[in-house]
Amino acid sequence: MARIVTAMAMTHSPGLTGWFTRASEEYQRLALGATAEMRRRLGMEQYRVPGHGALARWIVNEGARRRVQFAWLRRMQFDDGISVPTHYLNPDARFRLVPVGMNCTVPPIPTPERAYHVGTVLRDVLRAYPGDERIAAIATGGLSHEPGGPRYFWVDEEFDRWFLDLLAKGDHETLLAECTLERMEEAGSGGTAELLSWFLVLAMTRGPADVLAYMPAIAWRSGTGMIAWNEIAED
Repeated sequence: MARIVTAMAMTHSPGLTGWFTRASEEYQRLALGATAEMRRRLGMEQYRVPGHGALARWIVNEGARRRVQFAWLRRMQFDDGISVPTHYLNPDARFRLVPVGMNCTVPPIPTPERAYHVGTVLRDVLRAYPGDERIAAIATGGLSHEPGGPRYFWVDEEFDRWFLDLLAKGDHETLLAECTLERMEEAGSGGTAELLSWFLVLAMTRGPADVLAYMPAIAWRSGTGMIAWNEIAED
């Protein structure tokens, strides 16, 4: 039986790699320190990232049996959503990757409740895998940002800190009730709703998360954060 042993989340702003040094030295230090801590928790330099075809097929097939229909691709080119976290968390390609994409921008957009439900199903699917793999679930996206929009050079620091504070408290109920699609849209159209991926991974956890770093880094065009949960949900 496979085990989910780690759950984390982080921003994937291209600025974290493309224009990292445009942010203040304090924000650079915080980002590097937080991602180093995330790498430490993962247990781990140009490279190819290996996949895990058997586990990917299991997710698609077993998910369908549980009434969650995952689409699949034979080939996938990574954008910043995958490449930025991979750059920081898996630089030596030690870990095999199964990327799971989700729609966060084009209607109909799933609600946080739907993302959370899919997370509970995916948690059960992974646990049912007939192998002894140790699995880390990493959410990527957010926090507040509006890529290419009129508020491109803007960060909603109040929203970000509210969201992270609820994660730090382990308050799933309030997050699901109050962090609506409308509230995320107000905090940055076309970008902040990437936090739906955090809701999916949230469903695999219990208790408070450690907020490793938060940087309202306009230079990176995004509220930038990294968190890690300490407990995985048992049921």
